[in-house]
Amino acid sequence: MHVSELADSQEVFQLEKRLQETADQLAALVPDMGKAKQVIEFISDQRKRALAKSMSQWLDSGESAAAAEAKGRSSFVYGEELAELATQLKAAETTKARWEATKCQWESCRSLLAMQREMSSM
Repeated sequence: MHVSELADSQEVFQLEKRLQETADQLAALVPDMGKAKQVIEFISDQRKRALAKSMSQWLDSGESAAAAEAKGRSSFVYGEELAELATQLKAAETTKARWEATKCQWESCRSLLAMQREMSSM
């Protein structure tokens, strides 16, 4: 066996190890990614709901829809709900980015491993 063959074998082993590690990281992210997708998908509805809740007291007191919306949007409670939704969205987008970066690492390892195996068979 030549030294270059040993190096190739060691490199293949390291790539296989990295591939498995990133696959494990992806698997660990699945529950968080599910939650993140749900937050991202429904954030618009949540914002509308927060506005509707803040408008309801004004509508119930006889204000016009335009006046109720203006007062609702300027309310402290609406601002607080928007801040909470922004925090949730930021966490969801961070999880999504972590998922995509890990998947990119996995794909890179897979490609490098395939290339290394092909070169080893030459």
